[in-house]
Amino acid sequence: MRERAEGKFDTWKEKEYEEHWGQKQRVGRKVLAGHASKVTLGELLAEQLFRVGDVWCFSHSFGRGEGNRVVVEKECKITALTSETITLAIPPAQLKFARLNSNPDQTLSSPSAPFTADTTNENADPSTYDAIPLTITTLTTLERKILAIDGRNPQGRSPNTWRVTRCFRNEQDLGSLFEMRDAYYVYRCG
Repeated sequence: MRERAEGKFDTWKEKEYEEHWGQKQRVGRKVLAGHASKVTLGELLAEQLFRVGDVWCFSHSFGRGEGNRVVVEKECKITALTSETITLAIPPAQLKFARLNSNPDQTLSSPSAPFTADTTNENADPSTYDAIPLTITTLTTLERKILAIDGRNPQGRSPNTWRVTRCFRNEQDLGSLFEMRDAYYVYRCG
């Protein structure tokens, strides 16, 4: 009982939880990027770490307390990539998901499939989605555009977009962009 209270099994429990349940744990807020912070989004794009069809889930809570909290969540799908830029389809307004619009007369209020349901079709035309296309070279641009699209103008500290954005491929969590950048840095610098 004393060993357990001293935390001797914490590392084992964290590893076992992730291996058994397949769920990624959030990176602590105080974890530093160190030398990995020198790795840019452009470098990750040049190394082809991302693919068309990947979904980036941005989620950040602004403010504290019941009445002051604003949660901004968006699932942005990668629709095009180059070695320097990434194009994402971002859901409009305060929607978390974009909607597949197979019928031009269909409105956002009518039932339709969630944006993430079409991850198997990498040749999907982004114009068939009710989404806002955005081409970026930095994550700061993505964050600013998401907050502008959301329109609630939350007060509080600006999030570290590397930490609050997770990448999913074929419905598998690849981790936050922070974790992916760190893993790439360790792999590259060995």
